[in-house]
Amino acid sequence: MRSYNRPAMKSRVRWLGFLLAAVIPSCGGGGGGGGGGGGGPPPTFTVIFRSPLNGATNVARTVVVFLRFSSAANAATVNNVNITLFQGASQIGATVTYTAANGIATLEATAPLAASTIYTVNSSAAVLSGGGIALTPDSFTFTTTASADAIRPTFAGATSATATGATTIDLGWAAASDDTDLPGAIVYDVFVSTVTGLYDFSTATQTTAAGATAYTVTGLTANTTYFFVVRARDTSGNVNQNTVEVTAKTRVSFATNVYPIVNSSCKNCHTTGEGKTMVPDMDYTSANATWNSWVNKNATCAGLPPGTVRVVPSDSTNSFVYQKISMNPPPCGVQMPKGQPPLSLSEQTLFKDWMDQGAANN
Repeated sequence: MRSYNRPAMKSRVRWLGFLLAAVIPSCGGGGGGGGGGGGGPPPTFTVIFRSPLNGATNVARTVVVFLRFSSAANAATVNNVNITLFQGASQIGATVTYTAANGIATLEATAPLAASTIYTVNSSAAVLSGGGIALTPDSFTFTTTASADAIRPTFAGATSATATGATTIDLGWAAASDDTDLPGAIVYDVFVSTVTGLYDFSTATQTTAAGATAYTVTGLTANTTYFFVVRARDTSGNVNQNTVEVTAKTRVSFATNVYPIVNSSCKNCHTTGEGKTMVPDMDYTSANATWNSWVNKNATCAGLPPGTVRVVPSDSTNSFVYQKISMNPPPCGVQMPKGQPPLSLSEQTLFKDWMDQGAANN
C-alpha cells in the first residue's frame, strides 16, 4: 500500500489555495465594486411623452406639439434646430420653447398647417440632458384634420374662481366666439395648478360640456390654494392660447383639517378618568360626534352669558370654542388645551376659517 506524507500534502493544498486566490480575480469574475465601469447599462436620455400621439389623426391645423423628456434638459439645446417639424422632405418654420420648471418642450408652427397632411416631428441627439447626455433620437408623425378652419376661438379667459366646498371650486367666464362655430358648440379645457403660472397645457385637467360658461372643478384638496387657466376649443380642435389666471382656496374640512387637532390636543383631557374634564354633552370620539357637540350648542362653562354658543356658523368671534383656544384668558376658565402650550397660530386659523366659512360638517 502506498503511503502519503501528510505534512507535505497539507503544504501543497495551502500553496494551491494561494495560487487560486491570486489568479481567479484577474480573470474578471469578481469585483462589482470597482469604480464606475462595469455595473449596469449607461444612463439614457429619451422622449417619454408626445402630444399629439404618434400616428394621431384629425389633429388641429393650429396644433401645439408637446414633448417631455426622461430627465431635465439643457435648455440651450432645446431649440428649432434640434427639434424640427417636417412635411415630407420640407422643413416647416416653427418656434420651440422649453419650460424647465415642468420639463416640457413645445413646438408651434409659425403658420397654420395644411389640411389632411402628414407631419413629422424629429428630435435629434443634439438635445442634451442637464448632465450632458445626448438624447436618443426620436421621430413621430401625425395627420391634420380635413377642416378648412385654422383660426382659434377668441376668448378672454376665466373671470372668477370661488371655493364652494373643501374639494370644489366654481369657475366662471364669458362665452368665447369663433369664426365658424356658434358659442354653444365650443368646449372649454380647464388647467389646474398649485403653483402660479406653471401649467401643463398638453393635457387638460377637466373639460366642460359644449357651450358652458361655468364649471365646478372637483377632486381638490381641502384648505389649498389653486390656480386655473381656462381655454376655449372649437369643433376643429383649434385651442385658444390665453394664459389668464384665476385663483381660489378650497374651504377648510372639519374632518380632514380640524378634527385631527381636536383628536391630538383636546380629546385626551375631555374624557373620563382622574384629572379629566368630561363635559356631559361633549363627545370627541369622532369628527361627527365632535361637530354635533359644538355647532349651535350652548356652552356650559359657569359664568358665561346666557346663550353663549360653542360654535356659531360664520362667526368665529362669538364662538366659545374659538375664544377658548385663542384668548388668554378666555371668557371662562383657562385657555385650551389645558396645561399645554396654546395651539399654533396656523392651527388656530384653521378653526377660525372653518367657523367663518359656515362650520360645515365636511
